[in-house]
Amino acid sequence: MIRLLIGLVALGCFAWIGLVAFVTIKEKTVPVSRPQDTQAIIVLGAQVKEDGSLSLQLQWRLDKALEVYRAYPQPIVVCGAQGENEPTTEAAAMRDYLLQNGVPDADILLEDQSFNTRQNLKNAQRMLGENVKKVLIVTSNYHLPRAMALAQDTGFEPTGAGSPIKWYYWPKNHFREALAWVKYWLQKGGIFPYEKGTAMQPLPFLCSSEPYTLSLRSMMIAVITYITAVKAREMAPSTNSSVLMLGMEAVTVRATHPTNQERARNSTKESRPLNRL
Repeated sequence: MIRLLIGLVALGCFAWIGLVAFVTIKEKTVPVSRPQDTQAIIVLGAQVKEDGSLSLQLQWRLDKALEVYRAYPQPIVVCGAQGENEPTTEAAAMRDYLLQNGVPDADILLEDQSFNTRQNLKNAQRMLGENVKKVLIVTSNYHLPRAMALAQDTGFEPTGAGSPIKWYYWPKNHFREALAWVKYWLQKGGIFPYEKGTAMQPLPFLCSSEPYTLSLRSMMIAVITYITAVKAREMAPSTNSSVLMLGMEAVTVRATHPTNQERARNSTKESRPLNRL
């Protein structure tokens, strides 16, 4: 039982590593953007600090958008509602930054009702109109592939421009993005419902990166794994051995019955002639 439990946990770890690797590969293989062919720029929001200043991640997204805008002027949609501990909406803070950097107010569209990427894009689509299909999505590098996938689902023909992140945010952002991809697949496959309303988050427990939720998540995974192992044992009580394949190795749980080698040794002992006195 212990070996089976360890095997299941190891399998979960391998799956998790695979998801993070998937996110990293997708990030490195985003098609080259062609902003000269797009009709609008959509900048996805990020945290605004309690003092009203932009987080570095959000500022870098806007700097990337400014870089593109100065080369190929076009409307910019700034997205994001007011989150917890934010003094204003992310969209309003983003608009102010663009205005300070020379973008005319007429070229900025304010989308301040969305709380996640899917809502960002759906609301932006309504603001831009049905005739706007080719858009440039601007967000952080790790987030860009999923944002472009959601934009395609929305009906856009997206291209993307990613901004960097601080190196010490890499684990947190990529682990969280791996879970977000799972959520995306579950929703697209109809297994998990889409959000209803505004601020409702369907997977806050799984997507949160707070220390206490990370601990609870680890405990939850361990409990589920243990229950799965117990149920598997109950369903097959007469099985002599259970084999769990982990890549190229097999973890075998021995049962109480003798193995073939033990049977062979017993047979040899029984066939050996007795010494006569």
